[in-house]
Order: sequence, then structure tokens, then C-alpha cells
Amino acid sequence: MATITRVSKKARESLLSSSNLEEYCAAGGNESSAVNQRIIGDLVHREVVCCISCTVSALMKVASEHRCEGFDYDDLLNLCERRADNSERIDEITERLGEIEDEELDAGEDDSDRLGALAVEKSRLEDEKKQLEDEQENPSEVYEHWAVSKFFARRLAEHGEVTGDLLDFTVWGRCCTGQAILLDHVACAIAAEMQILEGQQNDWSKS
Repeated sequence: MATITRVSKKARESLLSSSNLEEYCAAGGNESSAVNQRIIGDLVHREVVCCISCTVSALMKVASEHRCEGFDYDDLLNLCERRADNSERIDEITERLGEIEDEELDAGEDDSDRLGALAVEKSRLEDEKKQLEDEQENPSEVYEHWAVSKFFARRLAEHGEVTGDLLDFTVWGRCCTGQAILLDHVACAIAAEMQILEGQQNDWSKS
């Protein structure tokens, strides 16, 4: 019984100190629990104002046909796709691949273990580089537009989500559809980073 108590206490401490979704889940937290779904729902209700997909579509049509003061067609296009910026990681991989080629030359044919390890790393990095380049060249489509708070927009942008300003709106371009926003991974991640999930430091289930 004492052992279970110690483990439970350790688990509680891990949940309390977790500051992102990965740490929270590793500590035994479940972002899909009924309590956490209510918490994330409360967050969404507080920070997401309303759907403005029809408004954006109408403005797209107007901007494509007329010159409009305050926004233009290109501004709207930027709210309609998510293009990953993987250039920094791609540069890192390219540099490492060059280093691997130099190490392969230095290793010589007799050092089979070293050459084998380099070949494995090279293959892994080449696959990762190709995936990152594909993501950068093929942007994700935005399916919905929502007016959100500036606070939530900043948090969304940190996760690579499409955000921007349009007229009086702070806009989030949502790249998924067909489910409640509280089920989106990014909403769960933001809640965990705010430490408001059950068992975290700012647990909203107690409020």
C-alpha cells in the first residue's frame, strides 16, 4: 500500500509540473477525459468568438474582382493555406549530410561498423529532408475561418497555425473540419501549456 501511495504522489507531482501536452500524457494525464474535455471546451468558449468562413469567402470574391482599401487578395490568400517553414531544419540536415560525406571518406573501407552507422543516419536524414521539403512545397488547405482573441491567435501561431488580421477580426485559419474545436490537437496542446488541465498547476476543474 505504501508503494502505491508513493507512486500516486509522484504521478500527481509530475502532472502538477507538466508544462506541455507531451509531459502531461507521459505523467499519466488524459486530455480526452470528460473533465479535460470540459476544460478545453471552456477555453474554446472563452477565446474563440465565432465562425467567419462565409465572411472570408465573400471578401475573397470581392477582392478578386475589385481593389479594396484595408486588405487585398494576397492578404486573404495568406489566410487560406498553411505553408510550413522548415528552412532552418532543412539547412541543418543539409549541413549534417555534408559532414557525413566527409566522415565516410575519412573512415575508409575497413571501418565497416562506422560506415554502416553513417549510412543509417544518412538514410534517415535524407528521408526527413524529403518530408520537410514536401511539407514546404505543398501547403495544407484551410477549411474554416474563426474570429479569435489575440491571446489565442498568438498561441495558435506558436504551433504553426494560420493566423492574421482582417478588418476588425483576428482570424484563425483552421486546417481541419467536421469535429468540435475542443477535440483539435492544437487546442489540447494550448490548454496543457497553460497548465489548466486536470492535475496541472492552474487546474480549471477546481474553479
